[in-house]
Amino acid sequence: MKSTDFVGTPFNAGTAPLNINQRWVAWDRYHIVDTFMGFDAEYLAIRNSAATIDMSPLGKYDIIGPDAERFLDYLVTRDMSGQLVGQIYYSPWCNENGKTVGDGMIFRLEKDQFRISTDPQYHWFTQQAQGFDIEIIDITHDYGILALQGPKSQLVLEASTGEDWSDLAFSRIRHIEVDGFAVTVMRQGFTGEHGYELWVENEGAMAVWDAVYRHADRFGLQPAGFHAHDVARMEAGLLIVGPDYTGAGTDTERGAAIEVERQDERSPYEMRLGNFVHLDKADFVGKEALKQEKEAGDSRQMRGLLMDWKKISESYIKQGLPPVVVPVPVWYPLNIMVNDKTVGRATSIAWSPAANSIAGFAFIDVEYSNPGTKVSVEFDVGRETVPVNATVANLPFIDIKRTG
Repeated sequence: MKSTDFVGTPFNAGTAPLNINQRWVAWDRYHIVDTFMGFDAEYLAIRNSAATIDMSPLGKYDIIGPDAERFLDYLVTRDMSGQLVGQIYYSPWCNENGKTVGDGMIFRLEKDQFRISTDPQYHWFTQQAQGFDIEIIDITHDYGILALQGPKSQLVLEASTGEDWSDLAFSRIRHIEVDGFAVTVMRQGFTGEHGYELWVENEGAMAVWDAVYRHADRFGLQPAGFHAHDVARMEAGLLIVGPDYTGAGTDTERGAAIEVERQDERSPYEMRLGNFVHLDKADFVGKEALKQEKEAGDSRQMRGLLMDWKKISESYIKQGLPPVVVPVPVWYPLNIMVNDKTVGRATSIAWSPAANSIAGFAFIDVEYSNPGTKVSVEFDVGRETVPVNATVANLPFIDIKRTG
């Protein structure tokens, strides 16, 4: 497959007929559904019942060999020595300057076999692997991932598989078969809700889809598109490379095809990920720079941001344009201002039902980072750039339920 080709995911035969508005969005080399029938219903399914989300375009890499654990411990900021087989760790990884290259989930499948799901990272991983007895295999296009998210997700999974899932703890793995196809079920998700990821090789994808959707009406299950998923993860305070930070690595392929700006490179400390930086472990990429940053203290911090949408609407009307306020999430950073001074960057701006406001993330100078601080955001409205009033807020915007 050429990098310029766009294709459907392994679940396309299930998602495409339901995409009645034919609204698609590009994610890496794939087209996935942006909105099936409407954002509101899809978002409410994630929050109130259950929804499936096609996560297949995620980068997927197997790290295999006797040095696999030692390599990962050198690659990422988190101490990997305690990870058990069948356990999932989250971690960022950095360059030598302590800037985040990427982040993702790391699954320990066997003693010497790990799997990582993340943005495209193959070149960075292989560059760091010199001197380690490992093999790195790009399996990105070999598997489909169907996320099952929401408060009724366990009930859907139990009905679909005929098994009890009450004993699968958060960030753990179980292997099953669905209609003769091997499926790895991971108790994880990217919405803040209780949920799972079902990984299956491409040829078994529709068997999994059909098994899950046999019980759709019973549990109020429906597919959720990219728009609803993106808002849900923002409300949960969950980051993605590209919109929220520029990956500081060497890979030129990116899941999010947006303009890269070096001013948006960030360290884990700037992204509320300091708990995943373990400076007491052996040497790892970026350790010295991160140690110096911690000793110096944060210059910027990540916070929530609530924006006054009325000013945006008024500006549209003034220009004779329809007052459609943030119809889709804003996937490029906006300047945060105080008295004509740039004090940070706003990202992942979208309408948030949980906050009942336009909301997003603020990467903001520490002296302006207290919740309640008044700032403005330079917002592109039609033909103008408008200063929109905003308030710094705590994150997340919802009560996180995924570990419960």
